[in-house]
Order: sequence, then C-alpha cells, then structure tokens
Amino acid sequence: MTQRVEDRISLSTGVNAYYRCWLADKPLGLVIGGVHGFAEHSGRYGDFGNYLSSNGYSLCMQDLRGGHGLTASPRDLGYVDSFDLFLNDLEEFIELMLKRTGFNSAFLFGHSMGGLIVLHYLGRIGKGIHAAVTSGAAAIVNVSAGSWFMLSLLNTLSPRYRLNLPINPELLTHDKKVVEEYVNDPLVFKKPTVRILYELVKASRSVWKYVDNISVPIMMMHGGEDKVVPLRATQEVFSKLRINDKVMRIYDGMYHEILNELNREVVYKDVLNWLKAHT
Repeated sequence: MTQRVEDRISLSTGVNAYYRCWLADKPLGLVIGGVHGFAEHSGRYGDFGNYLSSNGYSLCMQDLRGGHGLTASPRDLGYVDSFDLFLNDLEEFIELMLKRTGFNSAFLFGHSMGGLIVLHYLGRIGKGIHAAVTSGAAAIVNVSAGSWFMLSLLNTLSPRYRLNLPINPELLTHDKKVVEEYVNDPLVFKKPTVRILYELVKASRSVWKYVDNISVPIMMMHGGEDKVVPLRATQEVFSKLRINDKVMRIYDGMYHEILNELNREVVYKDVLNWLKAHT
C-alpha cells in the first residue's frame, strides 16, 4: 500500500521546496530521488515512485530550485545563481527526509542533470548516502567551442536572457504519450536562462575532478540510443570510478528517459534488484 505525500519544506538555503514522496507501507529503504532532470519536475516520476513503494522502497523527490516544477518562482524560472546551490539544497533535503522516515542513510537517485548533481554530491559531500543510482547522467554536455564562448559572454553580460530549450522532446523517449505530456506540461519550463545553461556546462566539465572521491556502491544506467546526453558520459565516468562495487547498465535502443521508455519495466526491475542487493 503506497502512501502519497506532497508538501513544501523550507530549506535554510532560502528555498521553499515542493516535494513528493511515495511511501512504502513497511519500507526496506529510502530512495532520495531529489534529483530530476533539467527543466522538469518530480511529478513526472509517479510511475517509478509507485513501483518502488509497492515493492518496499519509499521514494522522496523535491522539485529543484532554478524554476523547476512547483518550487518555481516566476522570476527564477530556469535561473540559478550557481550549480553548487543544488548540492546545498540536496544535503539538507536528505537530512530532513532521513529524520522524517527514521532511516540512518538513503539511496540517492538522479536522472540527467540530476545524475550530474548526484555525481558532484557523492564526490564532494556524500553525507547521508550509502549507495546511488544514476540515469543518463549529464557528465558530458556537447557544446562547440563557439557556442561555449557565446554562452560565457552572454552569462557575463545578461545572465537572465532566455534561450529556447535545447532539448528536442522527440528524443526523450519512444513513448509518444510521454512526449506529448512533456510538451504540454506547464511545469516543464521551455525557455531557460543563459545562467543555468552556463552553470550546467561548467559543472559537467568540473565533475571529473571529483569522480575519484566517490566511495559508495553505484549503478550507472544509460539509454543505448541516447541523443541528449552521449553514452560515453556514463561509460567514461564508470571507467574512472575507483570503487569495486559498481555496475553499468546500457539499454539497447532506448533514448534519454529510460524510466519513461516503452519497456521501462526492465529498467525498474534492474533498479529494484540493485536496491535489494544493497539493503
């Protein structure tokens, strides 16, 4: 029996974060999926949350700062001062969710930009986490030298200038219904600011300094046909991890959002089996 909780929580970092929990009746463990992808929100993870909670694992996810989901403020829609603020928020969110659920530590899950946040968090903070899972972690963001120069210049001159969302929704998943819902979702922002894009690219370039520090077991997943984040992002991080307890899953034919693909049950089962093996 799943208990669904939606609420707001005031973080000392200055954010009144909206969050959702899918709570298992007698939980074996807690998954902090505080880390969704760029421009989206925790409400898109309902199927995954219901699956985990019906199989004994509670999932709690916040809508990130930077104008994501219901944490958004109109002025900050698609804007963040610094990528590091995501890490500060996450550290406190983990602490608060552990207190509320009574667990001593949690699993950490992150998709895309959220996967990049997870890698930074594990390599730089790590507090409260005993194992982690990433999906399409954005450790490489393909930007040409010219585009990076323009982005850097715009970031200096006009950081709140808005650009069109650099993601083609058709490349997220083969599930047309999910694509349509994404396009029509008012909580998915479509015009991010220069600053958040600049911070994302910068964080993808700096994460490599911290990968060696990751010390908890990790499963890294990626769609074999991902055209949003290159497959080598996961492959290269995985090869640099010094830990022995690490697993990489590549899903042939899947696009970027493997949790929303037509045969997502395969991914769900892999995640559940991995959680069980580390509980």
